[in-house]
Amino acid sequence: MLALVLAMLGLIAIVSAVLLSMTITALRTTDSFRSNWASLAAADAAMDQVIADLRNNDEAALTNCYGAGDKGSYEGIEHQSAYRKDFTLDASTWEVVVDCRTDLTVDERDISLEAYVVSGPGAKPARISGANRVVITDQIGNDRLPGQSLKVCDWQLAQVVTNNLASC
Repeated sequence: MLALVLAMLGLIAIVSAVLLSMTITALRTTDSFRSNWASLAAADAAMDQVIADLRNNDEAALTNCYGAGDKGSYEGIEHQSAYRKDFTLDASTWEVVVDCRTDLTVDERDISLEAYVVSGPGAKPARISGANRVVITDQIGNDRLPGQSLKVCDWQLAQVVTNNLASC
């Protein structure tokens, strides 16, 4: 009888240890997922904010990456023509550097952005978290109309980011 009770207690202890281990793993996975999601949301929001600033600022019309500057180097990647944006999500702060390239025509700006999350939980400064390409029309014929239209050609986030953005 005593052996049966001890065997049952041993079995309960083993099952409890397994359940506890599974719970800890699930919590770690959830925390990692939340951190990755927030980091991605910060990159997406940073690119969105840069595009809005470039479109809605009359002084930015028909200029190369208006207001961008040298934001330093992170893990060997230089950010010469870039914007720095900070976001607070889930009580943590992420710093995002958004690199900018512009091809100008007579009436449009073809803008390509790459977002790097350089600080915050789960930050990977050497990995592109997001990229996009948009065309902003600033002039139609002889009429100067800054930010008149916005065409989103490509918007990539997370694992799907490639070096080649879609053409417009």
